[in-house]
Amino acid sequence: MQLMSQCPGVGVGAFSIGAWMTVANAGGFGISSILGILLEQLDGRPFADAMRARVFGPLGMNASAPVITNEVRARLAVGYAPFYDDRPFPRHGRLTEAPWVEVREATGSVAASPADMGAYLRLLLTRGLGQRGRVLSDESFALLVRPVTKAPFWGEDASYAYGLWVSDVHGHTLARHTGGMVAFSSAMHADLSAGFAAFASVNANLQGYRPNVVARYALELLNAARAGHALPAPPAPAPPPDRVKNATDYAGTYSAPDGRQLVLAAEGERLLLTNRGQRVALEQAGADRFLVKHTDFDLFTLGFSREDGKVVEATHGGDWYTNERYKGAREFAHPPEWATFVGHYRNDSPWAGSTRVVLRKGKLLLDGVQELSPLATGGFRVGAEEYSPERARFDSLMNNRAMRLILSGVEFYRTDTP
Repeated sequence: MQLMSQCPGVGVGAFSIGAWMTVANAGGFGISSILGILLEQLDGRPFADAMRARVFGPLGMNASAPVITNEVRARLAVGYAPFYDDRPFPRHGRLTEAPWVEVREATGSVAASPADMGAYLRLLLTRGLGQRGRVLSDESFALLVRPVTKAPFWGEDASYAYGLWVSDVHGHTLARHTGGMVAFSSAMHADLSAGFAAFASVNANLQGYRPNVVARYALELLNAARAGHALPAPPAPAPPPDRVKNATDYAGTYSAPDGRQLVLAAEGERLLLTNRGQRVALEQAGADRFLVKHTDFDLFTLGFSREDGKVVEATHGGDWYTNERYKGAREFAHPPEWATFVGHYRNDSPWAGSTRVVLRKGKLLLDGVQELSPLATGGFRVGAEEYSPERARFDSLMNNRAMRLILSGVEFYRTDTP
């Protein structure tokens, strides 16, 4: 959901719009588009018209647009994205104005003003009421917030309902969601018990960031003020990006089969890599995974694996290193044709960007992280999990190199860049 530019600090979100339709974020792009097509068939009119009639009109969202087109571009906030679109993004990394995109599908396609987002949140707090009467029946709203399956909300215990995460926190029923697009990131939190809601947004895509802390703190302030309690302290600032509490776990020397070495040292809560005479502080990017802000390492994250709780190996793209504790296999077989798939593939759409296919320890991986599991019927499943619906295949062989990767229906073409 993209916000209009009348207000500074605006951004994008992706949220459920009523019990009959879910507008999902970019991760659910295909599913949401299919739901939009289904809606058009059931409602007998284009998605944009259905949104105006069923949502915007009844809620008084008069400043909103149901699809993002060039016609509304002048009214929208300028969005920003990482300067480099083909590598992990570090904290405080360089940004640039994001490419403009039109979005006509039912996925992240709504542009709204801050006031109109308030009208949508009031729909949740009033359990289905709009300015002109009931928009959702009691039964439909109950379906909207009824837990269906356990699904953590950004690390917190929660369940997924109909396009919303719902949870009970200290006797308060919360309905929450986040969303992101090419150049916006948002979060909305509604306390259905207290009757408060908050929406936070930023006009930048920071590769996974969502302003949940801001929205959560707003609810805490409102609840404390109503109860007459002392206002809670602001959230603690994020720790320095190079703080690694268990830095000693990774310290040591790791060797690659060709003799290259990684030398890591722990200094308090910092983990430093010595490379070409420089000492580079690593930035935590997840469990056992780090960013190395050096041109020799910035295309992939540096990951570590453990055995019996002890770190025994390090990986970076197609490179593999082990320390003295590693006791596993050192030779790995793979079908010879897999070598033709290794390389960098791009799609010009900012939704897709680029991906690098590497070969490591006898496995093909996307961006050095996500495994491509071969299927008996040909092609690959994205991920090791059997339930994964994503598929990949390579074709257009030329000079012993695949020229095209088709990833879940999206075409990526080989580029000669590293």
